[in-house]
Order: sequence, then structure tokens, then C-alpha cells
Amino acid sequence: MFLISPSLLPQVTNATIGSITWSEHADISLTITITHTTRSWSWRLNPTHLHNTTIRENIRKDITEYFDINKDSVSSASTLWAAHKSVIWGKLIAAATAHKKQQLTLLESHLTALRAIKRKHKTNPDPALTAQLHKHRQEIQKFMVQDSKKALQWARQMFYEKSNKADTLLDQILCQRQRAKHITKIRAPDGQLHNILSQIANTFQENYSSLYDHNPDSRHNPSLHRQKSRTS
Repeated sequence: MFLISPSLLPQVTNATIGSITWSEHADISLTITITHTTRSWSWRLNPTHLHNTTIRENIRKDITEYFDINKDSVSSASTLWAAHKSVIWGKLIAAATAHKKQQLTLLESHLTALRAIKRKHKTNPDPALTAQLHKHRQEIQKFMVQDSKKALQWARQMFYEKSNKADTLLDQILCQRQRAKHITKIRAPDGQLHNILSQIANTFQENYSSLYDHNPDSRHNPSLHRQKSRTS
């Protein structure tokens, strides 16, 4: 059984139950046609990189080198300044990407070493292996603390910038309220139960069209019985 959002039901193209081969359970498959969507993306500088001495010195060197090379290339100082921002932006993205890749590689090396030492420690509880376990665990905890600090910093910045504006925070609250009031299924006057959004909308349209149709030849449809799915 698959549990999916009602909004995805119109995109389901196929659902099958496979054959039981060597176990007591059959495999099931669900095919969904996902529409192509593009999301806007904007890069933001991680302020913690500015505390990195290596990154800071490299950026200072790149800025000096840029102006030394391009100071006589254009006549307008504003053009030179605007172009410099794009160049340094690219340098910062490259530095941040390289730093992140380096940190992930270092973290993976600690995790791999920790798993290997734990296997050895199970068969040979040597004090030296115990010390190595503590060392690698401390290094892994440092990475976790850094990630927590960065997440907390972004959260503080977001609340500072958007707490009193009609922006992301308000949108999240409104989406939660909208999902709480979402009609997941409805029973039509003919007794048929609909759970696809387009069918639910058509049922409402037909009901209200008949309700406000004052033509004496038309017959008023009975009221709809709305049902919301409830979790047990």
C-alpha cells in the first residue's frame, strides 16, 4: 500500500502488485508522472567563511590582482566596480564549494575510521583502541556542532529579516492552515465517492450551479456530504 498526498493522485499513471516468488510478500510498484518544475536559487555567503584565514587571504589577493589587471581596461570606474563584484562572487562560490568538499571528505574519513576501529574493539577491547574511538567521536562531534551553529545563525537571520513581513514565515503558517482545512474526498449526489482534486472541484461546481439555477425545469440537487479523512 502506498500513502501519497491527494494532490499527487491525478499524476498516478499506474499501480501494480507483482507476483509472489520466493517470499510470502509480493512487490508493489507505483508510477507517477512528475511535471517539470524549476525552482529559483540564489547563493548566499556563509559568514563563517570570513573567519577562515585561508579563504580571507585568498579573497584579498584576488581583489588586489583584479584591480591591478583591469584598472586600465575600461574608462568607467562604475563598470570596473560592478564587474569586480561578479568576479569576487565567483571566487567566493568556488572557495565555499572547495571548503565544503574538504570538510565532507574529512568527515567521511573519520566515520570510516570509526567503523573500522569499532569492529576491532569488539574483538579486542584494547585501551589504545578506546582512545582512538574517543578521538574520532570528538572530531565528528565538532562537525555536528559547526552545522548546528550555522543552522542557528541562519534561523536567527531569517527571523530578524522576515518576522514582521509577509514573507516565508507567514507563507508557511498559511500553508499549514490550508492543509488542515483541505477536503480530501467528497460524496456526489449520485452516491459516488471522489478523492481526486479535479473531481472534487467538478462536484462542487455542479452542485452550486444546480443550487443557483432558478430555471423551473431544473431540479435542485441534494446537498453534498463532505467527508474528511481522519487518521486513526
